[in-house]
Amino acid sequence: MSTGDLTINADEGQVATPDAKHLLAAVLSKLDETIEQSEESAKTFEQHQMVASQLTSEAMAQAYKNVKQWILKGC
Repeated sequence: MSTGDLTINADEGQVATPDAKHLLAAVLSKLDETIEQSEESAKTFEQHQMVASQLTSEAMAQAYKNVKQWILKGC
């Protein structure tokens, strides 16, 4: 993918420019935030015995963790 100064070669798992590194850091940070929010939601739903919502939040947290690992392993 190339956009202005941003170049990411997903096939080789390389981040080529400082802008791409900044973007990657921002994406990983947002994933961490979203994982934490999903886990907190799951705990809240568990406390209120909202099983379907709890399971959904747990599944979302796991999905975000999977995306993060996929990114860290170089897609």
